[in-house]
Amino acid sequence: DGRLWVGAEAGLFQLVDGALRPAGGRLPQEGVLGLLIDAHGVLWADLSTGLFRRPPGADFERVGEPGRSFGANLLADAQGRIWTHRSMVDPATRVVTEFGRIDGVDIGTGWFRAYGKLADGRMLFGGSTGLLVVEPERFRRWAFRPPVVATGLRIDGVSQPAGTLSEGLTLTAHQ
Repeated sequence: DGRLWVGAEAGLFQLVDGALRPAGGRLPQEGVLGLLIDAHGVLWADLSTGLFRRPPGADFERVGEPGRSFGANLLADAQGRIWTHRSMVDPATRVVTEFGRIDGVDIGTGWFRAYGKLADGRMLFGGSTGLLVVEPERFRRWAFRPPVVATGLRIDGVSQPAGTLSEGLTLTAHQ
């Protein structure tokens, strides 16, 4: 919309008539770690206490759970999802996915302003012990649900055959 947004330790500001003015609205005035304007003109602001979005003509709204930064280095993929080395949010569903070592993210401490997007859509995030390369088109949410398997059964401290659990288990009032 032609406005210049400025993120600083003191909060988010707009440059209006040559002067910086607080962004206002429902956005807390606290340190801004990252800013991004996506392809739909939505302003994304990562603050020390969480991620916020501001659609054109609307006020800021929190995305995800409050409490910590989203990851500062905000990038958008071709599907409109917002990524950092720590998390990804799909604006269509508002579902936030956090990443960790089990997902292959093991770059130590993520470095602020050490990120970029390649011409083929891959995203790069730098950290204290490595470089994370994300191919967003290959991302699929983890859907595996392991079965619950009983490996033993004890009632009042006495071992019972666990095979009887397949028929259900009914305990008396004294067990």
